[in-house]
Amino acid sequence: MKGFNSAHRAIRQPKTTGKHIKMVSEIRFIHPMSSDCIGKDRIFCYPELSPVGWKVGCGCKLSFIKHYLQNEGEVMRKIKVVLFVALLIIIPSINTYSAGPKPVELTKVTDQIWLHTSYQIYNGYTTPSNGLVVVSKKGLIMIDTCWDNESTGELLKLATDKFKQKFVLAVITHGGHADRIGGIDTLLQQGIEVISTKQVAQTAVEAGFKPPLPKLEQTSDFEIGEVKIETFYPGAGHSVDNLIVWFPDSKVLFAGCLIKSLDANNLGNLADATVKEWPNSLKNLLKKYPDAKLVIPGHGNWGDNTLISHTL
Repeated sequence: MKGFNSAHRAIRQPKTTGKHIKMVSEIRFIHPMSSDCIGKDRIFCYPELSPVGWKVGCGCKLSFIKHYLQNEGEVMRKIKVVLFVALLIIIPSINTYSAGPKPVELTKVTDQIWLHTSYQIYNGYTTPSNGLVVVSKKGLIMIDTCWDNESTGELLKLATDKFKQKFVLAVITHGGHADRIGGIDTLLQQGIEVISTKQVAQTAVEAGFKPPLPKLEQTSDFEIGEVKIETFYPGAGHSVDNLIVWFPDSKVLFAGCLIKSLDANNLGNLADATVKEWPNSLKNLLKKYPDAKLVIPGHGNWGDNTLISHTL
């Protein structure tokens, strides 16, 4: 499996507002509320809707504007086009309480384990990313952040409102890509302890992120509020440091970007991958957790152990 164009690398979009870079006969406008965003005959605009900003938003085809180009006076047609485009920028930004192109979602996996899914525009596509919120008697535990600080802040509010608890800990499974660690600043600002391995912490620094505390070993287990958690480093694969998280009581395995969902037909972004070692790492995973009932990948739908063999 190779060549999958997935969004695993940190995304650093330029903060450019309202810059048109191309004009053609049929006008299309790019904004962050649709996935129709690939084409050569468009006006590309970069509306800055958050501190992150969007490099490429999405497309709303304004074909009917061509009617005005042909039938209206020069001044009036320009005014109408500008006003209509301005509304498309303003309306989504005031009607959507979301740091990304879609709101952060929480989906129940078990009574204690919930999937958090956040979204980011990558190569013109709305791309989901998975992490976990774990409910314990002593507070909430986050496994990986959302794509960025804004959506991670949204997750904090969503989860604390729902469960009436605060986050007491976060575990990071990979330090080099935004879909795992992009919201660490928000967690640290809220005084939430963020931990991982020394290797993940080093990778985070190299990628320009603040590092988690290196409190975990290659295999660690701990318990918070009667929830047992084990972390394990099976070896390099999607990244040199990819950690997995195991919940022995429910037999749920969060494998992050080391594992691909069943609808993925290749390994994804290989920029930081160690492809030669990846199969051995997956075999180590199968050997250690042969009884996993649920396997949750970093992107896409969860399944059973067949996700591991599928990735192989």
